Amino acid sequence: MSKTKLMKPAAFPIPAKPKITFFQKSETWLAGKQKMILVLIVSFSVLFRIVYFVQLNSGPCIWQHRYEESDMYFYDQWAKIIERGDWLSNCSFHQYQAGHKWIAEYYFKTHPGEVAELHKQLGKDKSPDALGKLLWSRWDGGKIYHQDPLYIYFVAIVYKIFGEDVRYVFFLQMIIGILSILLIYIITRKYFGNVAAAVSGLMAACCGPLMFYELTLVRESIIVFAGLLLVYLLDRTFHKVSVKNLFILGIVIALCMLLKSTFSLFFFLSILLLFVHFRKDLMQFAGYAAVLLAGALIAYVPLITRNSIVGVPFLSQNCVGAISVIASNDVNYNPEESYALNLKNTTEILVKTNGKTLPSLIESIKTHPDAFSFFNLLFKKFKLVFHWYEFPNNKNFYYYRLHAPVLQFTFINILFIVPLAITGIIIAIIQRKKIWSLYLLMLLHLFLLVFFIVLSRYRIPLEAAMIPFAGFAIAEIIKTIQSNTKYALMMISGIILTAFFVGRPLPSNITLIRGMDFQQPYNFYYKQIIDDDLKRRDAKAGLATMTEFMSFEPDDVKRLNRNSVVLNNYQQILTMVYAAFHGIYANLYSSTGDSEKAKEEGDRAAELQELMTLNDNSGSLESLVNKARLLTDDQKAGSYRNVADAATGEIKLNPNNTDAYHYLNEAYDNLQKPDSCIIVLQQLLKTNAADYYACFQLGTIYGRFKNDFNNAILYLEKAKAVNPKSTEVYLNLGIVYGITKQNDKALEMMKIAATLDPGNKNNLHNLEMLLRETGKIIEADEVKNKMNSIQ
Repeated sequence: MSKTKLMKPAAFPIPAKPKITFFQKSETWLAGKQKMILVLIVSFSVLFRIVYFVQLNSGPCIWQHRYEESDMYFYDQWAKIIERGDWLSNCSFHQYQAGHKWIAEYYFKTHPGEVAELHKQLGKDKSPDALGKLLWSRWDGGKIYHQDPLYIYFVAIVYKIFGEDVRYVFFLQMIIGILSILLIYIITRKYFGNVAAAVSGLMAACCGPLMFYELTLVRESIIVFAGLLLVYLLDRTFHKVSVKNLFILGIVIALCMLLKSTFSLFFFLSILLLFVHFRKDLMQFAGYAAVLLAGALIAYVPLITRNSIVGVPFLSQNCVGAISVIASNDVNYNPEESYALNLKNTTEILVKTNGKTLPSLIESIKTHPDAFSFFNLLFKKFKLVFHWYEFPNNKNFYYYRLHAPVLQFTFINILFIVPLAITGIIIAIIQRKKIWSLYLLMLLHLFLLVFFIVLSRYRIPLEAAMIPFAGFAIAEIIKTIQSNTKYALMMISGIILTAFFVGRPLPSNITLIRGMDFQQPYNFYYKQIIDDDLKRRDAKAGLATMTEFMSFEPDDVKRLNRNSVVLNNYQQILTMVYAAFHGIYANLYSSTGDSEKAKEEGDRAAELQELMTLNDNSGSLESLVNKARLLTDDQKAGSYRNVADAATGEIKLNPNNTDAYHYLNEAYDNLQKPDSCIIVLQQLLKTNAADYYACFQLGTIYGRFKNDFNNAILYLEKAKAVNPKSTEVYLNLGIVYGITKQNDKALEMMKIAATLDPGNKNNLHNLEMLLRETGKIIEADEVKNKMNSIQ
C-alpha cells in the first residue's frame, strides 16, 4: 500500500476590511442623532429670533409699515379694510404712492382731453388725489385684487383674532421661518445625506437675511416656506403616487399660487411628471391629473366666488405686474439704482396696454434699440442676483442691523451661500441627481429676478432654495478630501473664485444705508413721540428721544465740514437730511433752556445747509442762486452772471415764472445794474400787478440808486396796499417821507413799523431819531427807554 502524502491546504488571501472614512463615520453618527441635531437647529433658530424680536421691538424698525410709501403700509391698510368688515374686498383699492402720482400728473399734462372725461366719472371723492386714483383704478382693473390675496387675508385674520398689531403677524412669520429651516434640513437629508443636512440646517438657522424678513410686513418669509413645502410634497407624492397625496398636492399648489401666482409653474411640473410616470397608461394619467386639478379647484373656490360676486374675471387675482415690468425693463433702467421710473415711457406704455402685464412687458422691451441692448440689461440683472449686497427698497437690512445687532451674529448670507451652492449644483448635475422640483424652485425665482427687479426681498426665496446645495458642497469636500485630494482642492478653488465674483466691491453710486433709510424712521416713529412729548410740555423727554435718534447719525455725516467741498450723491442726500435734523435738535435744546447746545446744533445745521448748497450740482436756477448767496463778495460776480443767464432763459421758456423774475432782479442787483433791475421788475408787474416783491424792490431801487423819491413812494405805497402788515415797507416809507420832509407821514409810518415789530431795536432807533429831529423830545425819550428795556 502506497503512502499518501498529505498536502497543506492552499492559503487564500483574506481581504482587508475597507477603511471607514471620517465622512462615513459622520454619516453613521449623525443618522443616530437626528433628534439631537433637530433640537440644536431649532434651539439656535428660536434663540436668534427671540433676541431679534426684543432688539427690534425697542426701536422704530418694528413699525416700518407706518412708512406711507412702502408696500408694508399698503398691506396694513388693505388688511384693516378686510378685517373691519369688507371680507369680499368689494372695492377698488390699489396703491397710490409717489410714483403713481407722478405718472398720473404726467398723463394729465400729456392727455388733457382725458381729464374732463375722468371728471365726469368722479363720485363723492373730491380730494386732490381723486382723479389720479380713478385713472389708476382703470389701469389696475377696478375691483381686481391689487396683489395675490392669500397673504392679505392671512394678515386680516390675524388682526381679527389678536388685534391690529403687526407683531402678532411677525410672531407667526417667525414660526413659519423656523418651519422653513426644518424643511431645508429634511429636503437636504433626503437628497444629499446626513452631513449635508446638518450643515444646511445650521446655515439656515444662522442666515440673517432669512430671519430679517420675518419681522417685516411682506410675504417673502411665507413664500420661502411655500416653495420648500412644494419641493417636499412633490418628492413625497411622486415617491408614492396616490389619490390622497395628489389631492393634497393640488390644494397646496393652489394655495401657493394664491400667495404668489408664479407658483403655477409647479402645477404644470406636476402634470408633466404625472405624464412621464404614466405615459404608457393614459387613462390612469388622466384620472390622476383630474384629482390634482380637483384639489386645486377646491382651493380656488373662494377666489372664484368672490370674483363672481364683485364682477371681475373669475380667475383674476392680481393687477400689479405692469408698472413693475415696465420700470425694470425700460431702456433707461439702471439695475444698480434699484426701482426708478421713466415717466414718458411708463405712461405711454400704460396707455397703450391699459395696464395689462404681458403686453406691458413686450412694450417695455420694444423701448430698446436692438436685442443686444435688452439682453445686456438682463445680463446686468443676472450679475446683481449673485452679488453680496442686500439690495433694499422700503426697508434696509443694514439699517436694521444698527437696531438689532443679532443680525451681525447671524452671519450666513449670499456671500457664503452662492459660492458653495453653485459648486453643489454642478456636482449634483454631474452625479445626475434627479431633484427637478428643487431645480425648478431656483429657476423660478431666478427668472423673476432677471425679468423684473433685483431686490434682496425678491432674492431671499432663491437664497433659501440654494442652501441645500451649499450643504451638499461642504459634505462632498469632507467626503473626498482624504480619498481624492485633487478633486477636493478643485472644488475649494471653484468656491474661492466664485466668492471673489460674489464679493466684488459695491459700485460707487451704492451705499449700505441710504439717506432715506435714516430719514424715514424719524418721520414715522421718532417725530410722533417727540410731538406727543411737546404736547405734554415735556421738552426734556422730546430731547431725549431726539438724542436717541441722533445717536444713529452716520460717521459719513459727522466727518463733513465746510472744507468738504466735493460730495457724492450719497453724501449730498445725507447732508440735506441731517441739516434738517440738527435744526430740529437745536430747537429742542432751546426749548429746554440749553442755549449753548442749541447754538452748537444750530451752527452745525447751518454748516451742513451751506455745504449742501455749495454741492448742489443739479444746475437748477434755485441751486445757482443759493450757491451765489454763499460766496464772498469777490466771487459773487461770476456766479450771479450765471444766475442772470439761467433766469433769462427760464423767462423765455415760461414768461409767467415769477420766481425767475425775482432771481433775475437779485442777480442784477448784485451786479450793480439798477436800470436792469427796474426793467425786470416792471416786466414782472405787467405779469402780476399785485406782486409785493416787485413793488417793494422798485420802491427801494428808485430811492437808493436813482434818488427818484416820487417813484419810490409810489411803488412802496403799492407794496403797502398788497401787504399792509409788512414792517419793512412801513420802515422804508418812513425813511423816504423823512427825506422828502413829509414828517407827519414819516412819523406815522415809523410808528406803525414799531407797533408791528415792537422788539426790533432798529425800528425804535429810527423812530427815536425822527422824533428828535421834529422836536418831540419827550416822546423820543420814551422810545429810547423802551428800546433800552429790550434784552
